[in-house]
Amino acid sequence: MGNRVLVIFLALVLWFVLGLTPIQTYFSEKALDTFFQWRGPIDPGQEVVIIAVDEASLDKYGAWPWPRCLHAKLLEKIRSAKAIGFDFLFPEPTSCDKIFSQALAKAPPTVLAVTKNSFGDLIKPANTIKNYSGLGHIDVRLGTSGVVRRAILKYEPYIPCFGLMMLKIAGMQLPYSLPQNEPLINYYGPSNSFVRVSYSDVLENKISLDFFDKKFVLVGVDALGLGDAYVTPFRSYRPTPGIEIQATILQNLKDKAFLNEFPYELYLIIIAILSLLPLFIWPAMTELLNLFFNLGIIFAVVIAGYLGFLNRWFFDPSPSLTFFVLLYLVHLIFQGVVITGHISSLLRDMDHEIGKGLNFLSNPGHNTNMDISRRQRQGSLKLLGKLQESIKVMGLQRHFIENFLREDMPPLILWELPEGNPVLASKLFKELLDHCLGERLLPNLNKFKNCLKEHCLNGASEEIESIFSSCIKEGIKQNIPVSLKHQGRIRYFTLTIQPVKAIDVPFKGLLAIFSDITEVKEIEKLKDEVVSIMSHELKLPLTSILGYGEMLTSTLSGNPKVYASEICFQANRLNRLIVDFLDVTRIERGKVELRPLPVDLTELIGEAIDAVALPAEDKNIIIKVKGPQFVTPIKLDGPLILQALINLLDNAVKFSPEGAEVIISLREEEDRFIIAVEDQGPGIPPAHRDRIFEKFFQGENISSRNGFGLGLSFVKQVVVAHKGEVSVQEGKNGQGAVFVISLPKNTQ
Repeated sequence: MGNRVLVIFLALVLWFVLGLTPIQTYFSEKALDTFFQWRGPIDPGQEVVIIAVDEASLDKYGAWPWPRCLHAKLLEKIRSAKAIGFDFLFPEPTSCDKIFSQALAKAPPTVLAVTKNSFGDLIKPANTIKNYSGLGHIDVRLGTSGVVRRAILKYEPYIPCFGLMMLKIAGMQLPYSLPQNEPLINYYGPSNSFVRVSYSDVLENKISLDFFDKKFVLVGVDALGLGDAYVTPFRSYRPTPGIEIQATILQNLKDKAFLNEFPYELYLIIIAILSLLPLFIWPAMTELLNLFFNLGIIFAVVIAGYLGFLNRWFFDPSPSLTFFVLLYLVHLIFQGVVITGHISSLLRDMDHEIGKGLNFLSNPGHNTNMDISRRQRQGSLKLLGKLQESIKVMGLQRHFIENFLREDMPPLILWELPEGNPVLASKLFKELLDHCLGERLLPNLNKFKNCLKEHCLNGASEEIESIFSSCIKEGIKQNIPVSLKHQGRIRYFTLTIQPVKAIDVPFKGLLAIFSDITEVKEIEKLKDEVVSIMSHELKLPLTSILGYGEMLTSTLSGNPKVYASEICFQANRLNRLIVDFLDVTRIERGKVELRPLPVDLTELIGEAIDAVALPAEDKNIIIKVKGPQFVTPIKLDGPLILQALINLLDNAVKFSPEGAEVIISLREEEDRFIIAVEDQGPGIPPAHRDRIFEKFFQGENISSRNGFGLGLSFVKQVVVAHKGEVSVQEGKNGQGAVFVISLPKNTQ
């Protein structure tokens, strides 16, 4: 109970200190402004009319101040008013004062404004102005934020406020006693809430004289450029002219509409009631219930304040709520201190018990028959030290694993078998789970498999169960193609499933890793599009070019015929490029299906030699064949192997000098055939032998480049498709090159 009383005392001290600062006043004013804005504008009635010196009047009658004879003319137009008030000063005498005084004598009761200067001296109308009915001051009290808050009903002891004097000269007695000297102004709304007419419209007879009958007429400045504007609680619209502030005070006096304030004693009673909370209520409930209970109290206080405001009573909720918040914060602090003390006590008790145990181990009492030697005691302490070191190492390992999974690892998840519960997952897997699969909790193995079935490619969804089963039972790593939709884009993954076994501990698990292959898929799609363009969009116009070129070649003579022949040559060359590129690409993409049939390689070699006979004859090159006349038939795709041999022989003829020899040899071994093509060309440098089978690679120091670097790439793709190998070696005596093909007899 002592701590609870201390909570109340500290909260009261803090609340009192806060009340000495402008912060409490600021909160009170903000609460009042909020109530005004919640309530919104209300109708002040039609009995008070403002004649405004606005921008239109300034445009017509010139710069301010105007001659007082103009005001005299205005008085003639509003003779039917109940009372008139001029909300601007006439401190200096002018030549028009006599005319103005004569008009005042004939006008309804009129009040002129007074105010105090910065020295506290009263600024009155000039002595040359006569016949007005009274003086009223136009000063108001501003709040801390510059908002007009209070009306000053009178200067002690003789000058009443402007509105009060207007009621007095109109012969009206208030049916109630005035509130305190500086009551809170009850605003009716933003600027232009009162009936307002333009000064120039009145002088030009645009307003009927009957309009002002039996009304209070206030004449004042409305143009913002003249500086007579103030901030009100409805400042979100525009500054309010001073004349409208005076109209509001006058209407408040008539309607008894000033905001009444609750006595200070009421707030003290509320504070006393709130002080009971830490004594009886908060300790009996959980903090969650306390939170909802406290929110309910705050809501009730605010609603009570607003309901009172609607009935012209300002119950300021900020003192009560400020004390309430301070009280709860101090209560929470003390609760934390108490809990911390309790935990410290428990830790001390635990430490005491551990100390007793260690003391028992190191120095057993006389009540036990155990006799622990010094070496044993040292061993126990050493064991405890090792235990502490182990705890530190485990903490470091845990920290390392968490950082590793958070920053460095691809999307992966580990399940424990056989239950299939998730053990750990990387940060990227959690993001993938949330964004692509719409899940936040880590799934168990069965849920993951069911979700995976909806995103597998190539019909793998039907084999999910068998894939996981073989991985778990046989320990075989499996790959599954998966597509996921992420932010409107399809992303492709290879999901690798592999078993995990621990050696030192009895743990068996299953690991799933996602590898993003979206870019590879997009590149493959682009390659397919390029192949489609070359096969359909290029071959058709190329055929037309070649056809017309051949027609021109047969009909022209001289240089035009030479030109046409060159067109045909280049068109054929481009056509060969397209055909070779398509062949290589189809084989790479697996689009060409092999049709293996028994084939005699000696016959294929003969057909290949016949295909290059003409270019060899042109260069006087002899092609020799080495090998047996009869070999075992081998199952392979004859047309593809034939084209590969033609490409090798064509290159050998192309790069060998005139009069050279090209040798093609065939050797049968137990499990394979070896085919070698040897030329006498410039050879291939060792640095280029690994790249010679790449597409479009032609090497260096080659004087003639009639090809495109696709022939050897085609050869490699065909041989690899038959599960064979192709390589290049240096020729005899360091001259020329030897291309060697190895084809296995069994390609199953």
